[in-house]
Amino acid sequence: MEIDPARNVVVVGRQDELYSRELSATDLNWLAATWGELIFSIMILLGLFTRFAAISLVIVTAVATAAVHWPAGFSCGFAKMMRLLLLVAFNHSETGL
Repeated sequence: MEIDPARNVVVVGRQDELYSRELSATDLNWLAATWGELIFSIMILLGLFTRFAAISLVIVTAVATAAVHWPAGFSCGFAKMMRLLLLVAFNHSETGL
């Protein structure tokens, strides 16, 4: 594995290998976020290292929000969905159901 900063890619494997592939920084971020959410969610479901997994999921969610949703201005109805979610969450906490 080698890093090529000029092209902003990580080369996995030698060029003559059948399975060599170039991964950009964006690809690595998507892979890490996807597998992190999957593995940490399974850990919580199984009750393994739940505090660590929960904190890790909060960090992944915060990074995704800051990197993707804030720059896009919460488009595609996301703002409406968040308002509804917060309304239901706060109403639920006040009624104690």
